[in-house]
Amino acid sequence: MKQEFEVIVIGKQKEVCYLLQKKDSDSSEIARKKEALSRRGYLVVTIIEGNQAMENGLRDVVRNHFH
Repeated sequence: MKQEFEVIVIGKQKEVCYLLQKKDSDSSEIARKKEALSRRGYLVVTIIEGNQAMENGLRDVVRNHFH
């Protein structure tokens, strides 16, 4: 159950951290990591693996984040 995250800096705004929650991930562990990263000042986006292509969900996140 490897947990992954990536940090991307967008301008001088908050740093964005993407957490990947796989189907077999412990959701309470993801919630703890999200809370810890939020307290450190990150904007945290959780990407939940599901039935649709991840690219579609990421496209929606980017579209909604920048509008």
